[in-house]
Amino acid sequence: MKKWILFGVVLCLGVAAVPGFAVEKAVAAEAGYAYLVSAQGLDPQNGSGVLVNLYYGYEVGDNPRSSTLLSLTLGYALFPDAVGSAALHAVVYGLEYAHTFFRGKPVALIVDYGLLFNLLMEEGREGYAFGHHTRLGLGPVFRLTERSSLALQATYNFVAFPHFEQASDRISFPAVLLRYQFRF
Repeated sequence: MKKWILFGVVLCLGVAAVPGFAVEKAVAAEAGYAYLVSAQGLDPQNGSGVLVNLYYGYEVGDNPRSSTLLSLTLGYALFPDAVGSAALHAVVYGLEYAHTFFRGKPVALIVDYGLLFNLLMEEGREGYAFGHHTRLGLGPVFRLTERSSLALQATYNFVAFPHFEQASDRISFPAVLLRYQFRF
């Protein structure tokens, strides 16, 4: 057993020592507005909410016409009146896969898929719920400089979570987001 552990450590150190090629990275911040269209298990008085997200990504596909970015995502969502008159807070984290078409043009097209998780808190209740969050997005990307861009996206979000005593609560909502991205 000790030989296998030693072999694994040596292999990891050897792979880490191999010089790699430069991978383009990107950071982004976005903010937007969302509206609950479906809320199974909740009783929203008002479905409006706000979203903010941060991204740190690696370019995994690159050619002159398109690019593919795999990003780590961290965000926050607030629906002030999602649970009767109480707020629903969500810390959102996970991965996003974004594909940009027509990359060399002044206006490109972004299509993305997010596989995310939520840590949800309902005001007035003790504890948290853990949820699975899928996000699909589409929208134009406006190139500001060679390295920076601004995207206006329409997304649709599905969140499923065992919410405290409930077996399967769900919410779904469209959102409009404005994202600033910088590649380095």
